[in-house]
Amino acid sequence: AKAGDDPRALAVLERAQGAAAGNPNLRFALAQTRLAAGRADEALKLLPPDQVVGESSRYFALRLAALLAARGPAAAQAEAQALQDARPQDTG
Repeated sequence: AKAGDDPRALAVLERAQGAAAGNPNLRFALAQTRLAAGRADEALKLLPPDQVVGESSRYFALRLAALLAARGPAAAQAEAQALQDARPQDTG
């Protein structure tokens, strides 16, 4: 089984998120699991661009993957360009 295929894992993370709504690491894990389960719109809601969790490159990579799945390549490309413009020190 692929990651996200097990509805029990998603249910456990959703319960944990409900119990610890302010935990950014749980929010990130839940977003990963929702994206893997094909629930990109729900994952995207957990990944606002102004609330980076942990290592920013992993956060933004997950956010871009969710954008690509939920809204298509144009939206993901626009966000990637905006990130590059806002954080030129992080490129190359």
